[in-house]
Amino acid sequence: MSGDAKVQLVVSDLDGTFLADDKSVPVENISAVQLLKERGVQFTFCTGRPVAMIAAYMKQADVTLPVIGCNGGFIYDAQQKSVLMAHTFEADVLRTLVEYSFLHKLDFLAYTAETVFYSPNSKRVEVFHAYNERARETGCEEASLTVIADAAQLVSKRITKILITELHGNDLQHIARFLQRVDTIECVPSTVDVLDIMPAGVTKGNAVKQLAEHLGVALKNVCVFGDTTNDISMLACAGISVCMANGTDDAKRAATCVTTKTNNDGGFAEGVHQFIFGDEMSAGKRDF
Repeated sequence: MSGDAKVQLVVSDLDGTFLADDKSVPVENISAVQLLKERGVQFTFCTGRPVAMIAAYMKQADVTLPVIGCNGGFIYDAQQKSVLMAHTFEADVLRTLVEYSFLHKLDFLAYTAETVFYSPNSKRVEVFHAYNERARETGCEEASLTVIADAAQLVSKRITKILITELHGNDLQHIARFLQRVDTIECVPSTVDVLDIMPAGVTKGNAVKQLAEHLGVALKNVCVFGDTTNDISMLACAGISVCMANGTDDAKRAATCVTTKTNNDGGFAEGVHQFIFGDEMSAGKRDF
């Protein structure tokens, strides 16, 4: 794949793809985004994060297009400060999930587009505190974090995603069996020891399709970048799909291309140069 694919829109995952493991952005990636814009290619993010945890990176990469958050749970236009699309849990399903999480003392977070609610015992929320430190340093808005007292506190909220983190050694196995009995949800692992739960039909791939349609871009002219299982739906729907060298085997199989560099050393930039503009770099399709 190269320049003859006529890429008009690039959509990138954040964690494990555009970001290094320490959550910084490799300088090569910023230069690659600038190159995309210079050559008339639009760019945005598709991530499992809520709006407030994307803002600092939107500023750093000068992203002005709508962004996709919560694994496709919403599309947000930061320029207009409005949610273009959002999928939320039905109240009875949400209550079932949250009550189960409280009963079994799970480490869980519940996202709206703007706010993150977290269980009193959550260790995962430290990731959000770390982001807020970065946001303060860059002059960006901090993520809104609210501890949950009980299930009733959430039922009236427009929750787009619930995240469960392994805490006791068998939490994810336990809840996976329980979730098999719950209708109208989607479940996908996002990183090691983390399970994302969304309303039925919510995937990154479906959101990329909706965003492309909103922007008037055909899917064959879209290039996506990802690294793990929750990226597979968008890797499978785009004209060009690039998986990082550090990606999971299932994500690599779903992608049309795989970089030789990881997210820590500018794998995104390598993919832009090689697979969009056809520069001579040492990346290519692999067999997995």
